[in-house]
Amino acid sequence: MKLFCLFILGFFQLVAWPTFSQSAINIISLEHGSKLIKIPVSEVPVTERRVLDKYSAGALFDESSRVWSSKEIVFPIEFVVELAEEYNIQKLVFDNKCEFYPGIEAKNVSVEVSSESQESGFESVGQFELEKEKVNEFVISPKKARWVKLLILSNYGNSDRIQLAEFRAFGTPTNKISRTVEIGGIWHSNWQDMTINQNANSFDGSYLYTSGNRKFKGKVLNGKVSRNSIDFTWDEKSVEGTAKLYLNQEGNQISGIWRNAQNAKDYNLWTMTRNVQESKPIEYSGLEEVPIAAVPEAVQEEVKEEVIEEIEEEVIIVNETIEEKVVEPIPEKKKVLIGEEEITEGKKIVLKNVFFELGKSTVTAASHLELDKLFDFLMDNSNGRVVINGHTDRIGDRKKNLVLSQERADSIKEYLVGKGIEERRISTEGKGDTETICLPPCRENRRVDFVLFEI
Repeated sequence: MKLFCLFILGFFQLVAWPTFSQSAINIISLEHGSKLIKIPVSEVPVTERRVLDKYSAGALFDESSRVWSSKEIVFPIEFVVELAEEYNIQKLVFDNKCEFYPGIEAKNVSVEVSSESQESGFESVGQFELEKEKVNEFVISPKKARWVKLLILSNYGNSDRIQLAEFRAFGTPTNKISRTVEIGGIWHSNWQDMTINQNANSFDGSYLYTSGNRKFKGKVLNGKVSRNSIDFTWDEKSVEGTAKLYLNQEGNQISGIWRNAQNAKDYNLWTMTRNVQESKPIEYSGLEEVPIAAVPEAVQEEVKEEVIEEIEEEVIIVNETIEEKVVEPIPEKKKVLIGEEEITEGKKIVLKNVFFELGKSTVTAASHLELDKLFDFLMDNSNGRVVINGHTDRIGDRKKNLVLSQERADSIKEYLVGKGIEERRISTEGKGDTETICLPPCRENRRVDFVLFEI
């Protein structure tokens, strides 16, 4: 009897508590063909060709370290996203590791889904309280959705700005696709119109692009269709790259990400549409098997209580010996010095051995030894965040000095990010001549310092 009860309890641990399929993908990502339907006022606006810029609404759905940010704080802040097709959503993830500004992180959020339209039929998935400086994950009972609404209800108290680094929704398709999707024809793009020639699961094509005052023909090569994903390489003679796009279920839009093969930082959204008359909707042939089935909570509780009662009746104490747990001492962190100063939280440290070209923001090679110490420290302390401040002397044009101080702080950030530090962990500020430390002219006024937070 005891073995039977243990089996039942194990069974409900697998079935009754929500979990999610390992085949689930982030279906709300713009990379997987989702479309922004409604977005709030953001610090950087979305344009036809610049959708994924830092601080823009697109940055919330781009699978990168860029963050979404807004200075228009009127709650609730609403996003509505159309998915490429209907999915069973099984898990929600909120990356709340934002830039260093006190109280800037989103706190309370609500998620709703609809399979009816972008304006109606929404049902609540739940309200969630997000922890600061953390990736918050919530496994849910599967919910069918074609449209997802995210409502940000509050932040941690900052009255000037709010940020959220990334919102992800993992799921699997609701329906099976019965035959190869049809994408042949002319597509109108946010970059260039494209002609696609399809042959079964393969395709090629061409498009016109402009360089200077001249137009050239770009090539679409090695195209492959798998389910509703559209993969190909593009070639513009001097530059080439790849694209992975997704066809929506109406058959009138292909959307995803293009990437420059020569520059990993050069990528953006590529969206193509065609007329309704030319569209060929995806043909489905029944439902995909839902990987995880949820059991009603009332049933879960009833079964758990019965099983626990049965097991308690047959409890046998096998061994009453309690072993003393040995606690290993926590190793002391290695001290890191910048110059003669130890890096500690909240302490302002001047980078005395960092040099720039005269009148410019270019960091010289002689600075790398000093900067590499800071890099090593940040790599060893993954929670560490720094604010880098640039300063100038009170000589010359004050406005130009302010710009130069910002550019020099940004150059140091660029160096650290280029070596592998996450961009969100470094903030910069140009102080100009507002914090001089000696009477000008004085070399010590021309400096860069940093302050470390949250070791």
